[in-house]
Amino acid sequence: MVKLFKKKEKAEEESRKIKANDPCSNAAKQYAGNEISTSKYNLITFLPKNLFEQFRRLANAYFLFLLCLQLIPQISSLAPITTILPLVFVLALTAIKDASDDIARHRSDREVNNRETKTVVGKEFVTRKWKDIKVGDMIQLTNNEFVTADIVLISTSDDNGLCFIETAELDGETNLKVRQALEETCKIGEDIGQLSNFDGEIEYEAPNNNLGRFEGNLTWKGKTYPLKNDNIVLRGTRLRNTQWAFGIVCYAGPDTKLMKNSGKAPFKRTQIDRLLNRIILGIFFFLLIMCAIMTICSGLWESFVGYDFRMYLPWEGFLSKDRRIGAIQKSLLVFLSYIIILNTVVPISLYVSVEFIRLLQSKFIDWDIQMYYKPNNVPAQARTTTLNEELGQIEYIFSDKTGTLTQNIMTFNKCSIRGKLYGYVTDGNGNEIQDPDKTKAIEFEEKDEDFQWYDQKLIDAIKNGDEDEHNFFTLLALCHTVMPEEKDGKIIYQAQSPDENALVSAARTFGFVFDNRTQSSITVRLPDKEETYDLLNILDFNNDRKRMSVIVKKDGKIVLYCKGADSKVKERLDSSEKEIMAQTDEHLNKFATDGLRTLCLAWKDLDEGEYKKWAEKLDKANTSMENRDEKVSEVYEEIEQNLKLLGATAIEDKLQDGVPQCIEHLARAGIKIWVLTGDKVETAYNIGLSCRLLTNDMEINVIDDEDEKGVAAKLDQVRNEMIEKIEGLFDIKIQDRKKRLDWKEWGIDVMKFDQHRKNTTNNNNNNNTEQTKVTNGHPSSTTAATTANEPTSPDRESFEGFGLLITGQALVHALSDKLKMKFLELGTMCKAVVCCRVTPLQKAQVVELVMENEKKITLAIGDGANDVSMIQKAHIGVGISGQEGRQAVLASDFSFGQFCFLERLLLVHGRWSYLRISKFLRYFFYKNFAFTLCHFWFGFFSGFSAQTLYDPFFVATYNVFFSSLPVLALGVFDQDVTSEQSMNKPHLYTPGQNNEFFNKKIFAESVIHGILTSCIIFFVSYLSVSNSSRPSGMSQADLQSFGFMVATIMVVIVNLQNALEMWNWTGLYHFVLWGTIAVHFLFHFALYSPLVSTIFKTNYAYVGVAQNVLTTGNFWFTLFITCAVLLLPVFCREFFRMRFMPNKTDRARLNQRFRMEEKAAFVAHIKQKMHQPKRVVRSGYAFSQQEGWGPLITSGRMQSKATSRVRPSNITNTMSPPSTTTDNGSSHTANTPSTLHPTEVFDPIQSKKISSVSSMETEPLLSSTQNKGSRPKPSSDLISDRILADIKSYRPLRLYITKQKKKGSTENPFTLRVRYCQLPQDKQDRYLQKAVDKYIELLDEKDVDEQVQVECKLFDYLLMKGEQRKYFQSINAPVKPPGTAVPFYTQIIKEENDDDDDCDNSIPWNALNKDERKVFKRKRKEAKLEYAAQVKNFANDLPERLRADYLVYAEQYPHKRQKIHSSPVKSEDAQLIRQRRKSLTALPESLQTTEVSSPLIDDIPVKLTRNELELLHKCMPHAIYYETAVSDDDKPTFTRTMTKNSYMKSIFAQLNDEERLKYVTKSIEQWNEFLDEHPPIVEYLIPTLHLLLTRQEDMLIYFSSIGLPVRPPINSYLYYNHEKEEIGSQQTWSDLSADQKTEYTQQLNAMKHDYYEKLVDFIDNILPSDYMRYEFFRNIKYAVKDYELATKSEIVDKQTGQIQLHAYYLRKIHMQNQQEQQEQITQIKEKLFATGLTDEQKDLVEELTQVYCRYLT
Repeated sequence: MVKLFKKKEKAEEESRKIKANDPCSNAAKQYAGNEISTSKYNLITFLPKNLFEQFRRLANAYFLFLLCLQLIPQISSLAPITTILPLVFVLALTAIKDASDDIARHRSDREVNNRETKTVVGKEFVTRKWKDIKVGDMIQLTNNEFVTADIVLISTSDDNGLCFIETAELDGETNLKVRQALEETCKIGEDIGQLSNFDGEIEYEAPNNNLGRFEGNLTWKGKTYPLKNDNIVLRGTRLRNTQWAFGIVCYAGPDTKLMKNSGKAPFKRTQIDRLLNRIILGIFFFLLIMCAIMTICSGLWESFVGYDFRMYLPWEGFLSKDRRIGAIQKSLLVFLSYIIILNTVVPISLYVSVEFIRLLQSKFIDWDIQMYYKPNNVPAQARTTTLNEELGQIEYIFSDKTGTLTQNIMTFNKCSIRGKLYGYVTDGNGNEIQDPDKTKAIEFEEKDEDFQWYDQKLIDAIKNGDEDEHNFFTLLALCHTVMPEEKDGKIIYQAQSPDENALVSAARTFGFVFDNRTQSSITVRLPDKEETYDLLNILDFNNDRKRMSVIVKKDGKIVLYCKGADSKVKERLDSSEKEIMAQTDEHLNKFATDGLRTLCLAWKDLDEGEYKKWAEKLDKANTSMENRDEKVSEVYEEIEQNLKLLGATAIEDKLQDGVPQCIEHLARAGIKIWVLTGDKVETAYNIGLSCRLLTNDMEINVIDDEDEKGVAAKLDQVRNEMIEKIEGLFDIKIQDRKKRLDWKEWGIDVMKFDQHRKNTTNNNNNNNTEQTKVTNGHPSSTTAATTANEPTSPDRESFEGFGLLITGQALVHALSDKLKMKFLELGTMCKAVVCCRVTPLQKAQVVELVMENEKKITLAIGDGANDVSMIQKAHIGVGISGQEGRQAVLASDFSFGQFCFLERLLLVHGRWSYLRISKFLRYFFYKNFAFTLCHFWFGFFSGFSAQTLYDPFFVATYNVFFSSLPVLALGVFDQDVTSEQSMNKPHLYTPGQNNEFFNKKIFAESVIHGILTSCIIFFVSYLSVSNSSRPSGMSQADLQSFGFMVATIMVVIVNLQNALEMWNWTGLYHFVLWGTIAVHFLFHFALYSPLVSTIFKTNYAYVGVAQNVLTTGNFWFTLFITCAVLLLPVFCREFFRMRFMPNKTDRARLNQRFRMEEKAAFVAHIKQKMHQPKRVVRSGYAFSQQEGWGPLITSGRMQSKATSRVRPSNITNTMSPPSTTTDNGSSHTANTPSTLHPTEVFDPIQSKKISSVSSMETEPLLSSTQNKGSRPKPSSDLISDRILADIKSYRPLRLYITKQKKKGSTENPFTLRVRYCQLPQDKQDRYLQKAVDKYIELLDEKDVDEQVQVECKLFDYLLMKGEQRKYFQSINAPVKPPGTAVPFYTQIIKEENDDDDDCDNSIPWNALNKDERKVFKRKRKEAKLEYAAQVKNFANDLPERLRADYLVYAEQYPHKRQKIHSSPVKSEDAQLIRQRRKSLTALPESLQTTEVSSPLIDDIPVKLTRNELELLHKCMPHAIYYETAVSDDDKPTFTRTMTKNSYMKSIFAQLNDEERLKYVTKSIEQWNEFLDEHPPIVEYLIPTLHLLLTRQEDMLIYFSSIGLPVRPPINSYLYYNHEKEEIGSQQTWSDLSADQKTEYTQQLNAMKHDYYEKLVDFIDNILPSDYMRYEFFRNIKYAVKDYELATKSEIVDKQTGQIQLHAYYLRKIHMQNQQEQQEQITQIKEKLFATGLTDEQKDLVEELTQVYCRYLT
C-alpha cells in the first residue's frame, strides 16, 4: 500500500518533457493514455459499488436488519421469505436501472475511443484508434475532424502555418478561432520524410484545467522556441477550413484540458430521500421505545402473573426456571419479537411503491407530446427515475447561453442610415406591423437561409442610387476581417464572429458582394460594377478600442471606414454630426428596446499627404521596443477623429422559440436564473435583455476586474450601492451593515417590490407624522400594509431588482475562499446573474457554491460538452439535444429538444410529482401507523406476549391487496389543478420550494393521526364486543372475531381517508377505491369459508368468522360510529381551512373573488408602466471576435481561398409588402398596381425594374359597369365596379388560391377551397390580415369616402360575418357580453367554476331571489357600458380606415341599422319605421294571431307531414326487404345502441346489385302509388326521391334499369386505360403514336354522340312525367350538364345557377296562385281597415301590402 501510495505521489508532476517520434522514451514516463471513461461502474465494481450506494439508504439497511432477525426462529413469527423477496426486488430494480444508465455511458465512451485518426509511424501513415494514441505521437488532422487529444501544432495546409478551429464543445461558441504553428516548423508541410525525422523535444507545464493558458518550449536543431496557447489545439475542438494539420500529442485522455474540466458522475439523491433517511432513523428509535415499553411490561407481567400460569402458558425450555431471571430472559425475547411484529411502521412496500410511482411519473414525461420537438424528432426523455419530485422544488437554474437560450444564428435585422430608419414595416396609417406573419418577406436571389427582410423602402433607395445607402453597404462590404471561400460555385464566408458574417452576408444580399481579398486589396461587386480597393491598413479590433477600421484607396481617393460600439464612435464624430447623431441615438434606443445588438458606422476622406505622415508614425509605433501596443493605439486614435456618421446596424441573435415567455414564467414561480456562458459580457448582456432575464428597470452591475484586490473592492462597492438603493426605495434601515443581506429577513417579496415601496407622496406631505419605522432592520407591519395599499406614484423611479454580470477572470478570484461568500451574497440578492467567459470547471464551481451554502435545489441545463460538469454537479441536470452533440444529453437526468420545454417540465410534471409523492408519503405513514399501533394496544390485553391481533394472512396482504391500489392511484394520478392552470399560474410552484407539502411537521401530524386512528379503532371495537353476545348466546369477544372486526374497520377507514386526500376523482379511481374495499370482504368470505379447511385439511381457527361477524348489527353500528368519529373531523377541518384559510392551491381551485383582484392588480400595473419614465438602455456593440485577424491579413499570412467571379445579384420580389411610412411622416405604398407589380424583378446591378406584365391603368372611382358576383353587391351608383372587383380579389380564399396558383398548383378551385378550410386557424388568420391590409391600402389609394365605405358595406363585401368575427378575435377585439341577464349569469358562473371542472356549485337562475337577480341585471348593464368603452378605445387604436367597419361590426356605428339600396321603404327614416311597427301591438288579439298562408318560392315550399313521412319510410327498399325477406326468428330485439333503421340499412347494403334492384323497383312502385294518393307533393315539387332511395348507388341502379345510358369516359386517356385492361395491352398512353391517339379520340367522340342521343330519348320519352324529370335532374349530379350539351338548350341559368326546368315549374305554380294570393291579401287588408285603425297604422298596413305584392310579382 505504501508503494502504491508513493506511485500516486510521483504522478503529481510539475512539468513534462517529451521527445517527438520516440515512443520508447515517452512510454517509460508512464503518462496517461488517450482512452477516456465517463462511466461509474465496470463488471467487477458494479455489484459491490451499487449495493454500497443502495444501502446508504437507511431503509434498505433497516430491512436487511429485519431479515437477519427473521432468520432466528425463536423470536420470529413470520417467514423470512416475506422480507427477502421484496428486498431483492427493490435492490434488483434499482440496480437494473443504474446498469442501464451506465451502459449508455459505456457505449458513448466506446464510440469516442474507437474513432480513428492517422499517425506518423516510420515513413508511413498508420490509422489508429483514439484509445491507442500516446503522448509524443505525431498525428494528422483533416478538415472537419474532431481533435484527438491536446496537440502542439507542427505544420498545416496553410503556407503560414495557420489553422481554424471551432470550440463549441469547450466554450459553446461556434465562431472560428485561429491557431498557428511555429514559423520554423510550418515549413515541414506534409513531407512524410521530414515529419518522421522530426526529433524536437518539448518541455511544458503539467496537466491542468486552464483552457486559456499553455506555457512551454520546443528545442529543435539546437535552438529553443517558446510555445504558447496559440500553438496548441485542444481535444474537443474541431478543425475547420484547413485541409490538414500535423501535431505532437502533449496531453492525452484524462490529462487533456477538456477532461480536466469534466467531473465524475455523482450519485444523486432527492431531498425527500434524505429526509426519509432521517425519518426512518426516527421511526426506528420510536420502534425501539415501543419495544422497550413492551419489554418492561412483559418482564413485570411474567414475573408477577405469567410465572404462575406456566401450566397454561409454558415458557420455552431454554429459559431459566427462576421467576426473576426467567422473566427477564422472556422479556428480552419479547423485545426482538415486537421488533418483527411492529416493523410494519415502515414496510418495504413503501419503497416498492415509491419506485413504481417514480417510474410512472418518468413515463408521463416521456409520453408528453407537448414536449416533443418535431423539427429534430426529439421527444422528452427522463433518463433517471429517482429525481422526479425535485423538479417541483427548484429554486436556482444555471443555464448555458449558446445553443440553450439561443440558436446561435445572427441575422441582419434593422438599420439606420443618415437618420433614416429601415426595417420597421408599417401600415398605411403609420402603425408598425410587429407580427412577421402578417408581413411579406421580400425574396432575394442570393441570401442566407435565415435572412428575412420586409421593408421595401431600403430596396427602393438602393434602386434609386441613393448615395448614403450606397456608402453604408460599401462600408459593410469592406470593413471586416472575413475570409471568402468558394465551395460548389458559391461564396462561403468564414468569419471570426457570427456578427461579422451576418453583416457581410447582408451586404451581399443587397447587392454589395465581398468577393475576394489579398494581402493588399479587396474586391467588391457593387450593384452596377465590380471594384477593387487597395487595402492600406486594418486598424484591428480589441476589447479596449471596441471598434475596427480599414483604410482603403480607390482611384486616388483614400477613405477610412470605421465600425464599432456607439459610445466609441460617438466620441470621434465631427461636430457637424450632432443632429444626425441625435436621430441615430433614438434609433439605437429603439433597437436596444427590441434586444438587438448594435454597431455604429462612420467614415472620413483622408488627404494623401496627411495619410503618409500618419503611416510613418504607425511604422515607428510598430517597431518600438517599449510599450508597443500603447503607442499603436495612440496612433490609431489620431487618425480616427472627425468622422462622419453613416448610420447603425442592428443584429438579432435569434433566441429559441418561447425562451422569453419561459424565463418570465419561471421567474414568476420564484426561480432564480443564472446564465453561465463562454461569451463576452456584451453578448451575454444583449441576450439577457432579449430573453427578459434582464430588464431596463433592473439595477445592473458589472464586475470585470482581473486581480483579486480589484474584485474585492468591486464586490464591496456593489454591496454598498445595493444597501443605499434598498434604504432609498423601501422603509428599511439596515443598522448592521456587516450582516448578510436577505430579502426574506426584511419581509420583502422579490416578485412584488411595488407592494413594499415607500409611499413618496405621504412622506413628502407628512414628514412630521410619518417616519420610517425600524425594528432590528424590519419595517413595521402598519407601514408595510399601508404601502401595499397606497396607489403608486406615476413619477417615481421604477425598480425590478438587481442584476449582476461578472467575467470569467473576475470569477476566478470571486470563487476563492476569501471572496466566495461575498459573491454568493450579492448573487442571491439579484434576480439574475450572468457569468461570462467562464470555463466548464468554473460552471461546476458556481453550482457547487450555491448548493453547499444555500442548501437549495438547483438545476443545470446545457447542450454541449462544456456543460457536462455543470449538469453533473447540480441536483438536476437537463440536456438539450442541440447542435453541439449529445454529450450533455448523455450526462443529464432529463433531456428534450428546446429550452422552452423546461417550463412544462418544472411547472407541470415537477409540481405534480412533488405533490403526488408528498401526499403519498404522508398518507402511507398514516395508514401504517394506524395498522401497526393496534398490535401495541393489543399487547396490554395479551400479557405483552407479542401475540398478533390480526390474522397472519391479513398481516401479509394488508399492504399488498387492501391498501396499496388507492394509495398508488393517489401517488400517480392525483392533480390539484390542470396542466394549463399550472402553466398559467406559476405562483403555485412555490409550495414545493418551501417544502410545504411534506416536511417533519407534516410527518409528525401523519404519525399522530395514525396513532389516534389506531387507538379509536381498537378501543371502540373492544368496547363494542367486550360485553356483547351473538343471537345464539355466545360471546363475540373471541380473538378471531375481534381481530377481523378491527381489520375490516381499518381497511374501510384508511381507504375512505385516502378518498378525502384525493383531488382528482376519475372512473379509474372509483373502481380502485370501492374495488379494494369489496375485495377485502370477498377475500375473507372465501378464506374463512369451511370449504378452505376441507380442501387443505387443516383446522383453521378463522373458519366462519367473517360470516358470524358481518351478520351482526353490532359490527355495522361499530363501523358507522368509527367512520363518523374519524372522518367527520377531517372533513370539517378541510372545509374550514378551504373556506376561511385557503392556500394558493385552494384559491386556484375555487377561483372566486380572487379573479377580480388579479385583474384589478394587472390593470394597475399596466397604468403604472404607462406613466413610468423609461431609462435609456443601449444594446452593446455586436462584436464577439478576438483581436488578431487584422495583422494576419495585412501580413499576408491569412489569404482568401476564393477566386474572383462575376455573378448576378438580383432581388426577386414575388410578394408585395404592405404600405410603409417614411421617416418624415409621408405615407407611401410599397407596392400598388401603379408602382411595382407582384411579378416585377428588381436588379440592383442595373438599378431598374423588369416587368413581365404591363402596368394596370387606374380607372375612375365611379363607374356604371355592372359586376357579376355570387354575393349581393353594393349599388354601382356609389362605388365603381373596378374597386369592387379589387376588393373581391382580396378575399382570403382568393388570396390563398392565387398564391397556390403562383406556386404551380394545378388543383381545381374546389379542392383548393377545401384545403383552405383545412388550414390551421393561425394560418387562416394570416390570410385574413392580408385581406384587410390590402383592403385598407385600396381605400386609401382610391380615396373612398368613409360614408360610402360604410353605406356600401364594403367590409361585408370583403369578409363574411364569420370571417370578420375571426379577424377581430385574432387582433384581440373586446368580447361582447350576453344580451340578457340569464346568459350573462350563466357565463359568470362558468367563469367562476372554470378552475374546477369536477365541482359545479352553480345555482340555476330560477333559484335566485329577486334581489339577487337585480344584482346580476345591474352587473350586465355595467358590463355593457364597459364593453362600449372598450369598443371605443379599441377602435381608436385601429387604423383610421378600419374604425367605421369595426364599429358597424360591433353595432356601435350610428347608421348601422339603416339599409342602403336594399330596404323596400326608401323614403322613411329607420327609427320612424320601427316605431310604427311597434304601434301594431295595439291591434286586437284575434287579428294579431291571423296567419297568412302562401307558398314560398324555394326548393321545399311545403314540408311533408309526419304521417306522410311514416308512410314514405315504409316504401323504402331496405324496409320492404326487412319486412318481406327476413324471417321473424332472424329479427333481433333493438336497443338504443342498435336502432332498427340502422340495422335494416346495414343488411340491405350487403345485397348484390341484382337483388337490390328487385327491392328498389318494388319501392318505386309503392312510391308512385303513394304519390297518386298525395297530389300536392307533385304539384309543389317536393323532392322525395332522395328520402326514398337514400343511396346514390340505388338511384343509379333504378334509372339504369329503365334505360339510363352508361356515361362514357371524360377524355381519351381514361377511355384508353379502360380499353387497355380488356385487350391486355402493356403500353401507356404516352407510348401510343399520334395516329393511335387520334383513333381512340374518334371512337370516344362516337360513343359520346350515341350517349347524348340515348340520354335525350331517355329523358323526353322514357321518364314518365315532368315530376320524374325534376327528381332525375335533382338527384343525378351529371344529368343537367349532359342534357344541356345534348340539346344545346339553356337548361341552367348562368347567373343564378338554378335548373331552368325546376324554375319553370315554380313559376308555373306561382302564376296559377298569384291572383288568388293577391285577393287573399286584399281581404286581409280590408279586414284590418274595418277594425278602426289609426291613420298611421293604416299607412303602415298599406305599406306592408305593397311590399308583399311586390315580392309575389
